[in-house]
Amino acid sequence: MFQAIDKAVQLLGAEQPHGPLLLSWAVIRQLFIEGGGGQLTKKYGNQALQLNVFDFILDMLSQEPFCGKSVRKLWSYLIYIFLICKITFW
Repeated sequence: MFQAIDKAVQLLGAEQPHGPLLLSWAVIRQLFIEGGGGQLTKKYGNQALQLNVFDFILDMLSQEPFCGKSVRKLWSYLIYIFLICKITFW
């Protein structure tokens, strides 16, 4: 299974959105492959860092739907539906 995913990850380009995938796969390899996975694990981790993976993740988390109005709107809607159901059925 690791080999099939390795082949797929090797096909990823050097685009910033691929950084989180590369980093997560490097961490998985480090944790679950005996000896840490060697050079390929290091390659994936370094490539993720070169793509500024942490800046990309921070940028994604500061946009919708992870922050702002859409989350607030969703919770408001869910609470409203819950209250309507509670009033209607109980």
